[in-house]
Formats: sequence, C-alpha cells, structure tokens
Amino acid sequence: MSRYVFLNSEAQDVKVLAAVQKAARSRGATVVESVAGTMLLELAPAQVPWVGQALPGWRYSVERKTTTV
Repeated sequence: MSRYVFLNSEAQDVKVLAAVQKAARSRGATVVESVAGTMLLELAPAQVPWVGQALPGWRYSVERKTTTV
C-alpha cells in the first residue's frame, strides 16, 4: 500500500469532504487524514486511477515526506 495526497481547493465544505471520503472508501481506499480540500489516502497503486475517477475535480500525487532542518 502507498499513500497519495488528493487535493481540491474548492472542496472546503465539511459535507462535500464527507461525501468524497465515502466515495474513496467505497473504492477500497483508507482515509488516513483529511482537512478541507486535502485528503491523505492509503491504497494500492493499481487502485489510484479508479479512485481518481470517482473523485472528479480532485488531483492526486504520491505522498512525499520531507524534513526541514
């Protein structure tokens, strides 16, 4: 399983975010964390395009862990 960040700057409403989380879970994704307009999902790489299709308007990328010193 890998982690992917899904972004949508227009999804600021709590109800919209709840609906999107439900759609992602129905496609097999695990919602690790979410805030307005951003979700961190854990899923298999092969599932990413399928989940992306269920979330129109959302962009995604692989989670990148960075450290600032």
